[in-house]
Amino acid sequence: MNGIVWCNMHSRSHPEEIIDYCLKSIQCGKNCGDLYNAGLSYGPLMWNLQVQGADLSIIEDYAKECLQFSSRYHLSFSVGLADAMQAGWIESMKKGYSPVSMEEKLNQWEQNNHIASAGSYYVHMALAHYYFGEYEETEKYLVGVRKYLSGLTDNVLKRQWHVFRVLNSLKLYEKDPGFKSEQELLTEIQPNIKKVETWAGLGPLLKPYLAFIYAELERVTGEFKEARSLYLDAIEAAHKPNYTFLEGHLNECLGELLLQAGKSSEGVYFAEAVRLYKKCRAERKEINLIEKHSEYFEEEKTSYLNPIVESPSCILPDLDIEYLMKSSLAISAEIEQEALLKKIMNVVIESSGAQHGYLLIEEEGNLLIRAESRATEKEVVKTFHKKLEDTEDICEAIVHYVHRTGERLILNNAAQEGIFKDNPKVKDMQLRSVLCLPVIKQSKMIGVLYLENRLSDSVFTSGKTDMMELLVSQAAISLENATLFSERKKAEELKLVSKYNRSLIEASLDPLVTIGPDGKITDVNKATELVTGYYREVLIGTDFTDYFTEPEKAREGYQHVFQKGLVRDYPLRIQHKDGHITPVLYNASIYRDESGEVIGIFAVARDITELKTAEEKIQTLANVVESSDDAIVTKSLDGIITSWNKGAEQIYGYFAEEILGKPISILEPDNLKGEIKQLVKRIKHGEKIQHYETSRLKQDSTIINVSITLSPVFDASGELVAISTIARDITERKKAEEALRLSSIYNRSLIEASLDPLVTIGPDGKITDVNEATEQVTGYSRSELIGTDFTNYFTDPEKAKKGYQEVFREGLVFDYELEIRNKNRHVTPVLYNASIYKNEDGEVIGIFAAARDITERKKAEEILRLKLEELARSNAELEQFAYVSSHDLQEPLRMISSYLQLLQRRYQGQIDEKADKYIYFAVDGASRMQVLINDLLEFSRVTTKAKEPEPTNCEFVLVQVLSNLEIFIKENQIAGGHPNLKDGVCKGRPPLSWNCLVFYDKTSLT
Repeated sequence: MNGIVWCNMHSRSHPEEIIDYCLKSIQCGKNCGDLYNAGLSYGPLMWNLQVQGADLSIIEDYAKECLQFSSRYHLSFSVGLADAMQAGWIESMKKGYSPVSMEEKLNQWEQNNHIASAGSYYVHMALAHYYFGEYEETEKYLVGVRKYLSGLTDNVLKRQWHVFRVLNSLKLYEKDPGFKSEQELLTEIQPNIKKVETWAGLGPLLKPYLAFIYAELERVTGEFKEARSLYLDAIEAAHKPNYTFLEGHLNECLGELLLQAGKSSEGVYFAEAVRLYKKCRAERKEINLIEKHSEYFEEEKTSYLNPIVESPSCILPDLDIEYLMKSSLAISAEIEQEALLKKIMNVVIESSGAQHGYLLIEEEGNLLIRAESRATEKEVVKTFHKKLEDTEDICEAIVHYVHRTGERLILNNAAQEGIFKDNPKVKDMQLRSVLCLPVIKQSKMIGVLYLENRLSDSVFTSGKTDMMELLVSQAAISLENATLFSERKKAEELKLVSKYNRSLIEASLDPLVTIGPDGKITDVNKATELVTGYYREVLIGTDFTDYFTEPEKAREGYQHVFQKGLVRDYPLRIQHKDGHITPVLYNASIYRDESGEVIGIFAVARDITELKTAEEKIQTLANVVESSDDAIVTKSLDGIITSWNKGAEQIYGYFAEEILGKPISILEPDNLKGEIKQLVKRIKHGEKIQHYETSRLKQDSTIINVSITLSPVFDASGELVAISTIARDITERKKAEEALRLSSIYNRSLIEASLDPLVTIGPDGKITDVNEATEQVTGYSRSELIGTDFTNYFTDPEKAKKGYQEVFREGLVFDYELEIRNKNRHVTPVLYNASIYKNEDGEVIGIFAAARDITERKKAEEILRLKLEELARSNAELEQFAYVSSHDLQEPLRMISSYLQLLQRRYQGQIDEKADKYIYFAVDGASRMQVLINDLLEFSRVTTKAKEPEPTNCEFVLVQVLSNLEIFIKENQIAGGHPNLKDGVCKGRPPLSWNCLVFYDKTSLT
């Protein structure tokens, strides 16, 4: 039920509904034993009765009931709620009211963090003062509520605070102690009005109060008629929900408005107000109104109306009361300590005529300078914690005097009069006007205000001094409040931290257990179930010692906690029900109830199995460091070597015992002295230094190249305590790099020396390098070519792309034909030879391609092609001629041969022998002629009709040739013969007989 009560207090429900919820919550809490929440519900019950303006006797009855119930069950929180309501509201409305002293209870509430009680008291005191027209007092209590707002959450008290901040600001504006203009007033109150409007839109609770604000705002800043109308609306808004007290006050306000306007109908509203005050038993309000306007209530005056004796006002001469009030309000309104110090110093410097001022606060018996301000630096206040003796620009003797005596000190010319005129520091500083005041709160010295002016005498007049004392008094109260607020804030933060830690404990993977004074387990977490093997239900109520290998040691451990309050790293071994042993370290502490009594122990067990594993890992890491080939060195911030591994011994040549404790600068070559110090400085400034290449000096004076990485070393608190350096000897690498650099230069020279275009291409097809020949053939400079696509410079880009892709795929390409297009559009035919090249790891990183200009070769090929075509035409003509000639010779030869054969057949043997021989020769010659003609015809077909080679009888061929050339040989008297050919066989085509002697030399042919 209590949750419903608190939720409904956020202005969504009518007070009667909330009161009903509260009564049910109280009864429910009492019935089920939830006494704390029952007591807590009395708070919203009484607050909403006050909002409704119900009979004060009913509120008082509930307050007494709450006090009796809460005292019986030691519910200090709800006791405070009853006390706050009694002192802040109930007593304030009684006849013969006498202020109730609450200082002791307020201090106790703040110590116990009973914010709702303290906040309730301040709010109700502010309301009471407002309703009785004591607006400065109202403001003081409204300001006092500020430090409790966060604890009041969003309940009705906080909502009322916003309402009366607006209403009281309007009243103060009329008296003009706090606002310079109407615009300043509106700027101040509009945010609060917006909030009240929002809340009033959620439910009925604040609607009458919002109507009150509208009416009062119009009365102060608007027109009479509109204000009267709004007051009538507000009275109606209060009447509907039975807000009795508020309705009475609104009638009183309307009567006052009519009285001031001279409308002569105010008596009706005053009478209604008195009636309503009587109804809700607000006796003091009733008496106050009757006494104030007695002419309207002659019959109702009674003996209880005692005359009010006002004490004569004490008016201080030479005081700017308006400024004093504004300054006091400004100071009292501030609760944050740093901001308060600045406000105090700005006010005192501005109003005192001081040139320079210090505010010193006593902390643990010492005076510390907390704030400093100078007139030349307007609104610039420096705040710090500085000892008095550490400040040169202040006279310590004067401050100590005032702090010791508690008396104010005024010096018109400190260097010429008074007890400090001979003080060396006074003379040194040439002090003139000085005002030093003790800051006192309830007879307790809490600090000193020191003001000076070195330019003028008698700056601090009696009027300014009196004003300073009044401001200092207000400052003392505010400083004390600010201190309390700061302490409360710290307490709240501590509480939040405690809740956070509790949440962490609940989420912990470590075994957690709570133990009662009898040693019995009262609660465990899941990790405890896992480590013991027993469920929570089994564990609770059993002896804590039952689950350890050494029960007696476990008992001694928790008994030690009850005696001493805690134990740290207490070693035990938990035994699982299956026999498994888990070594742990217990940390345990007592916990208490609200009254401070010890009710048990909270113990956390840390499984140190992992810790031991971690220690082994740490040792392994230490071994890795020690066995590393890199030099791993640690040095202090002042450059002294504190650790030195084996790698460092190998690289630098020093053994650990030789160099530990020596400065790291021993490793610096002469030309690099101071470099290490600069590197350390950079690390201190938060820089990262990785793979920094430099030179170092070995023990044998050899200079080596190293690559170093510097890292900060922090202690447990996060403070930088040392620098760790990892160094790697890169001397050989540097040599290799130099060799590579020279090789690169050499390779570059070779590339540039080539007359052929050379180019390197990356995996993305982009050009990475070219030589001058490439620049010439493309017409572009090297800088223009690098980074562009290789295919951009060819007549057939797609073919070029396929070419380099083939190289990446196959590893190389030969005589890949392309045509390079110059930017002037000239085309150069080339043959590319290309292959991949790789890095040290064997990864392909690009292509190296060389292009050979084949322009001349292309020309030669063209000439050859033309010659071949001409030869082909000539052969064709020759073939045609041979064919025609052999064909035409066939007919006459056939006739000659036929007739010779006829002659031979007919006349053979009829003529003489010689004639027969001649005829034979003629027939034979015709026959050979026929063979020759057939051979010529066959030759003309040689290019169109292929014939496979076949074995030929060379002797037969040779006999034929000689026979065919017989006459020629005789006529030219050629002597000849032939050797016998083996087997008489010759591979190849038999030659034509006349080819043997087409060309001959008579002198050499035999």
